[in-house]
Amino acid sequence: MTFMHRLLIVVAIAVPSVLTSVPVGACEDAESPRDALTLVRAFESASWEEREAIVGELDAMPIADVVDAVRRAAEFPPVEPGVVRRQMIVAETGEQSEYILIVPPGYDPARAWPAWLALHPTGGTGGQGAQFMQEQAARLGFIAICPSELPERRGRGWAFTREERLLTIAALDDAKRQVHIDPNRVVIGGWSRGGHATYGVAGHHPALFCALHPVIGAPRANYVGLLRNLDAHHIRILNGAQDERLLVAAARSGVELLTKKVRADVHYDEVADRGHSVMLDRLPAVADACLAARRDVAADRCVVAGYPGSGLTEGLWLRIDAFERTAYSPGQSLRIPGFTRKVDRVDRLEAFHETVFDKTAWVEAKRNGNRFVFKTSHVRKVTLLLTLDAVDWNRKILVNCAGKRVFSEKVKPSVETLLDGYLRRRDTGRLFVAEIELELGRG
Repeated sequence: MTFMHRLLIVVAIAVPSVLTSVPVGACEDAESPRDALTLVRAFESASWEEREAIVGELDAMPIADVVDAVRRAAEFPPVEPGVVRRQMIVAETGEQSEYILIVPPGYDPARAWPAWLALHPTGGTGGQGAQFMQEQAARLGFIAICPSELPERRGRGWAFTREERLLTIAALDDAKRQVHIDPNRVVIGGWSRGGHATYGVAGHHPALFCALHPVIGAPRANYVGLLRNLDAHHIRILNGAQDERLLVAAARSGVELLTKKVRADVHYDEVADRGHSVMLDRLPAVADACLAARRDVAADRCVVAGYPGSGLTEGLWLRIDAFERTAYSPGQSLRIPGFTRKVDRVDRLEAFHETVFDKTAWVEAKRNGNRFVFKTSHVRKVTLLLTLDAVDWNRKILVNCAGKRVFSEKVKPSVETLLDGYLRRRDTGRLFVAEIELELGRG
């Protein structure tokens, strides 16, 4: 060892503070500022103070680059094709549950895959739903997500509660973290009570799905007003004509509302010689059609229906925040013309459906460039959700409702709105850079 080498070692030992006073990586950071993708990936796990600093850095970049970074930010672990049983906790309720995740052969996390949220019938579990879906998932190359009902209801079927809806959405959200799902190609379907629940989940969370496939199920009477939320979906309904009379009548009534009042894309197949059967022989053709559907976030029309107590009902680019006092709520007593005990049960059901549908609060928005026109019934406050390419940000955004101007301002795209919204929705197809609150009605 030379004299110079020995001298350097002595100096290093004697004055360690000199060598450690410069933070590791400081020189590199000074020369190489973090790019948008690195910052976006750091945002979720950062503290509140760190998030504020990250937003500050991202604000200095073109917002189009930040949107692109959010789309590319998710990193998916390697997953072998097959059936995976996953445990999860529903954040909003603290409930612990499980679901079955089916990953098709040839799965490659480098590209986004269509997905199917499958709801089992009474007496079943997510495992039964997985048995129904496994062959089609392999044939068509889609990811299947099969949740089980809450443990305290095990074997009794879905009860159509808010907690159960949150459970199904939590399973979808967890799957989105595990595998690369195309948010514009998510189908929901189910059998028997799972068919009923299909209407309930999609009606309350319409923005998440492109298609529905309820089998031997029908919309629940108190929620038929939410069928308005399905106007942009591809809907394939399958029932057996020999099933219980009132169930068939409820399914037909729902189809009538979807066809004549909602004007949705509905295909109703009532099999003459079948009763309460899952009819898996019909699934391949239906799966082909449902998986061909696409959610259109850029649609120039958005309709949202909801009711007080349902939480925030969010459509593709519009959310209901508050209702007028006159808005219908499930369980509320209604005056229904001709609704007496002497009337046939089917006629009473159809009259009830019609009344609930007409009294449920809704809002419709149409857009043409920077101009938006709203129609509303029993809705007091909404939020307009705007993606980066939705409007010309150099011009005012104009909103009219009932012939009156309710908004006329320039709006600046916000990185903070973009990131906060992404963490809430986990939806790279709906990345909103502005959320505009609008007062439309009375209290």
